[in-house]
Amino acid sequence: MTYNQSDYISEALESVLSQNTDFAIEILIHDDASTDGTQQIIDTYRSKYPDIIRTIKQKENQHSQGRRIIEILWPELQGDYIALLDGDDCWTLKDKLARQVKFLDENPDCALCQGRTRYVQGSNRRSIRSFPPRRHRQKRRELEHMAPGNFVQTSNVMIRKSMLPAIPEGFECLPFGDYALFALAAQSGWIGYINEEMAFYRIHSNNMWAQTPLEDRLAKTETVRAFIATRLPPEQRDPWLIPLKKSGFLRKMLRTAIKKLFDRQ
Repeated sequence: MTYNQSDYISEALESVLSQNTDFAIEILIHDDASTDGTQQIIDTYRSKYPDIIRTIKQKENQHSQGRRIIEILWPELQGDYIALLDGDDCWTLKDKLARQVKFLDENPDCALCQGRTRYVQGSNRRSIRSFPPRRHRQKRRELEHMAPGNFVQTSNVMIRKSMLPAIPEGFECLPFGDYALFALAAQSGWIGYINEEMAFYRIHSNNMWAQTPLEDRLAKTETVRAFIATRLPPEQRDPWLIPLKKSGFLRKMLRTAIKKLFDRQ
């Protein structure tokens, strides 16, 4: 998933192409009408790896029109397992896919799994923090553990597609889709964790979520939580209806923001 990421897209693609696997992979790239040369870089890779890489290149930016990119991609995905990667992030473990496929094969009731992600600053990769928080670094977590906030990193996750065969109606109205995507998949199984660093998440000036004010993040997250709650059985809704200010979510975000401020000094 890319948009104006010419500085990073080659590193992202190389991190996928260098994966050690004994199974076939397909790389599906969605570019949301980039104007900085990203599409030309993607075309070069597609020409070099025509049997592996497929592309969806938009002529008009879909995100600005309110479309969630995952809605466009999901019907096109053909594999049993889906690994996501944003165009400005990269995988750092060459056995990432193999480790996650093995984990899901061995745990058929697991809906999705992830490893640790290192948050880094821009192109210099200065380390900021590790994710998920330690309390979520357990082999097995359940849907209810996601209610206070998302602890699954988009560029590190692998999802069993059979547990979320279609994107539900109303998804296009959400301010962001990854949190809802992971929670909806976790209705059908549990959330797995592999205790190894597997990916970099890059924070830079064009990273929209990282630059979003805290109160806006809170409001958008509440919208997504309400969407998830409406799709759960009544007996599972209570944790999702507790306001985030009471759950400690805002306090955790403030701690993260303060740490980032001191890291820059």
